[in-house]
Amino acid sequence: MNDVSNSETQDKAASAEEAVKVKKERYQLLQRLEDLLETPMLILAFLWLALLMVELIWGESLLFEIVGTIIWAIFILDFAVKFVLAPHKVGGLNDQVQHVTHQVRCCHDLLLPPSHC
Repeated sequence: MNDVSNSETQDKAASAEEAVKVKKERYQLLQRLEDLLETPMLILAFLWLALLMVELIWGESLLFEIVGTIIWAIFILDFAVKFVLAPHKVGGLNDQVQHVTHQVRCCHDLLLPPSHC
């Protein structure tokens, strides 16, 4: 009986070690992916901003709409891949929401004058 409980304890310890190892590998993969995609995603963000300005100045066109949709699809794909790889989904999602909220505030402050209420 004692051998069975020792075996179960060892199995649980090995399983816990394996889970920690997998989390560490997923975090490292996620970090490498973020490092690799940071510059291309930043370029896409500026491209989208330029596209938005051109649309506001010259008006909408089918080409601008298609390019904008493709850029947004890439942003969504980037987020989905990072979310799947993230070892801590809730913490990672919270970080992403905070990042998006900050970006929206920055764009709002940049594009709209402060109200004098």
